[in-house]
Amino acid sequence: MHTLIRQQWSGEGQKAVLARFRHFECGMVMAFRPDVSGPEWVAKRATSDRGRLRLRKERRALEYLEPWRQVLRTPRILAWSEDEEGACLILAGFSGSSRFPWLWRRGMVDGQLAIVQKWLRQFQQLVPSPEPVDLPRLQQRWLQELGELPQRERRSVGLWAKFEQTIAPARPAVAVHNDFWWGNLLFEGGRIGVVDWDGFQAGTPLDDLLTLLFKTPVGRGWNMLNPREAFCATFFEASPARRLVQNWAAACGLSAAEVDFCFYSFLVRRLHWELGMSLQPRPERERNAALLQWSAILGWLAERRYPNPLAAG
Repeated sequence: MHTLIRQQWSGEGQKAVLARFRHFECGMVMAFRPDVSGPEWVAKRATSDRGRLRLRKERRALEYLEPWRQVLRTPRILAWSEDEEGACLILAGFSGSSRFPWLWRRGMVDGQLAIVQKWLRQFQQLVPSPEPVDLPRLQQRWLQELGELPQRERRSVGLWAKFEQTIAPARPAVAVHNDFWWGNLLFEGGRIGVVDWDGFQAGTPLDDLLTLLFKTPVGRGWNMLNPREAFCATFFEASPARRLVQNWAAACGLSAAEVDFCFYSFLVRRLHWELGMSLQPRPERERNAALLQWSAILGWLAERRYPNPLAAG
């Protein structure tokens, strides 16, 4: 146990019950009390270079978000340490529970999505981009950072070419969570809290919404669609999910060409993330499963010459 965690626990008279978890290259300890809903505090620890970097990034993000913490319900930093033992970040916990709804092929999820949309609107309206950069500069940076997509997945070459050739709109970037999916949202009544901010960065107005929809299972009847079918139903069929993307794009003042850039830049970076080529590593089994899922999606896009979701039928 890291010294900082031991100090936090001892300072409370060791009255909390500790639960330990392992998450990629970071260890996690949660402290629970019998009379409190949700963890009293959460400690994250890392010893590897990549794990330390993730915790530094989360700490900087939460310090940046502090002026809006109560409105957005983001975690409060209790303590931070980085030494030869590793990096350790201790955050105050808050109540709430994760929910994992389905989208339906012809219908939308219940009011949970409305709560999430309200939060996203507040987030984009209140929080400035963490750096003053426009989307063309971001595109060049992403091209340099991502490198080439895996050559063993030959279909990814076409997606990479599409991203390189798409013109980025000359508009400023916005603040994005960058891993905005149901597992990082804690619901309590009519509001949510949002955790895991190590990916916080500048991005496009569609990034977080696309992440949420991409990571939401899609059902038909009592069955869940496979990844390719779910992808098509969410972004390219006449469905409530696609209308949501269209309405969000209109509210942001995005043209069809700008949506095309936002969508394909998101796909390239999402593929890079799910293959463990970014800050968060993936075991080989998960990488192989991701390649299998993405192969069908990339093949479908290539056959249709990378259609624009805003202009789909």
